[in-house]
Formats: sequence, structure tokens, C-alpha cells
Amino acid sequence: MKVIYSRKGFDSGYGGFPSPIFPNGQIVSLPIPAKDGFFYSQLNNVYSGESISHVVNDLTYSERNKYSRIKLSPRHKYKQCDYTINKIEAHNDPAYYDVEHYKGYVLGQCDAAQGHLINQKVSPGDLFVFYGLFREVEKINDRWTYRDKTKKRHVIFGWLQIDYIAHVSSNSERKTITNKYSFVNNHPHIKKLGTFTSDIYSKNNCLYFSSGKGELTMFGRQLGVPSSGKVSKYNPKSHDLTSPHSVGVYPWEMPSFMGTNISYMKTVRSKSANLYSHRGPGQEFVMNLDGLSSTDRSSVIDHFKKIFM
Repeated sequence: MKVIYSRKGFDSGYGGFPSPIFPNGQIVSLPIPAKDGFFYSQLNNVYSGESISHVVNDLTYSERNKYSRIKLSPRHKYKQCDYTINKIEAHNDPAYYDVEHYKGYVLGQCDAAQGHLINQKVSPGDLFVFYGLFREVEKINDRWTYRDKTKKRHVIFGWLQIDYIAHVSSNSERKTITNKYSFVNNHPHIKKLGTFTSDIYSKNNCLYFSSGKGELTMFGRQLGVPSSGKVSKYNPKSHDLTSPHSVGVYPWEMPSFMGTNISYMKTVRSKSANLYSHRGPGQEFVMNLDGLSSTDRSSVIDHFKKIFM
């Protein structure tokens, strides 16, 4: 079995700010900017009745420039924006759905990142663990701001156990999938400005589906949690990937029973913990758990139950 740590949401290059961790433990991953026909004003997340787009306007506000900001890519400088109006578009992926026969994420992937998943032989039964750049926020004088003396870190916010991989590179493939799963019509790897008129993605464009409303299974055991879902309440001991001793977002720290073979990472192993350092670009970091002992497999199951329950 493989666990894929999948980097998603705002970061220093795309968006330019951490996603928020709210005082009650709610976490919201902010999708990266992209011209995909979906606007930040359409985000349906709320905190205490307040729309996330209003919260993000506050968090990205520059006192110096007197406006909210966004970074469209690592090549761009920060630009003025208003997240509450239909102007700034986002890549809402992984997209979360709650419909009659499906509850959970659908992930789209293509190009080099999808090529890496293919090379790593990622397949049904493997588990995506979604993480991103986060930081605690608070409201002061009626404005949301990042909490002083808190640091940016990589935090797990959701998961998806693969049940089905759909190839959606061509128009005919996309039409076949939307006939079968009509709710993904608005997914950015299907929609792309609402047209089926051109082959807009590379030949390895794919969608990853969970079982819909089934249970997560690891090493033949059901964990008592959905096959895909969101972290309901942030707990640093369970959801932080970044080591508590780290100055930056790396190294990550995981228990010593976890796998050491993870793509794009260098691992330093000790009796109490494994430390993982990033050694190259990537969105998808694949950990192979096939070689674990039965004792370590049981520990891994307990580890993920704590994360997802």
C-alpha cells in the first residue's frame, strides 16, 4: 500500500499566504489561483456565519497599500484583489462533493505530477493525504489577522482513498465520466471554462475518486472513518507534518514505524521519529508501506485513525 502526501492550496508561490486555522480548530484550505472559471467568492466555507472570502480579504490586507493581495504564481508580484467579488479565479481541486451517492473529495492531476504517480504505480486502494501551508488566525478589532508568535507549517486537512481512476484527457473521455458522475461537471479538470471544445489537458489528465460513501481500509482492516473526508478539528499533534522543532516547514516529523521510502524526500531515522526533508520539486510525495511488519502496520492504522477521526 502507498500513502501519497499531496500538497494542495495556498503556499508562498501560489496565493502567497497560509490558509487559516481558526480559533475553534476549523481549518480551510484555500485553492490556488488559476483561470478555471471558479471564483473565491463562490467558496461555500463559513466561520461563525462569516464567508471565507471576507476572512481572506482581511488576512491578505496590506496596511501599507490599503488593499487585499494575491500572488498568482512564483513569477508574479503581489497584486491587488477583492476575494468577495467574481473577479479572481481559483483552481478548486481537490473538490469536495456531498451528493446522494458520493461524499468526499475528487482529485484531478495531470502533466509531470500525474506522470510521477504513474511511475510510482499508484493504484486503487492507495491513500491520498492532502496537506498545505497553514497558520493560526484570530480576530482583532473586527479584522482577521495571523496570530503573533505562530509559524507557518504543513498541516493535513483531508484524505481520499482511491477507488477508481478516470482518464479524462479527451473530450469523449470527459463526456463519458460526466455521464456517469454528473456532479463532477464543475471540476476544473473537467470544466475548464465550461467547454468541451478542445483537448485542453495533457494526455495523462486523470480524476481520482473514492468509493463514495464507503469506509477507509488499510491492510485489510476498516478504520471506521469514511473513504474520503475533511479534518473536522485541528490538533497539532495529529495534523502537523512539520516538526515542532523545525524553524521552517521542513523537516517533517512522523513516528518511527512509518515508511522511510518517500519520493522526493530524504529520511533521517531515529528510535522515536523519522524526519523527512524535501530534496526537490513536487506535488505528490509517495510513501511505500508494503515492507512494514505486521506490528508496524497496526501502528500505522492507529496513526491514521487519530488523524482522520
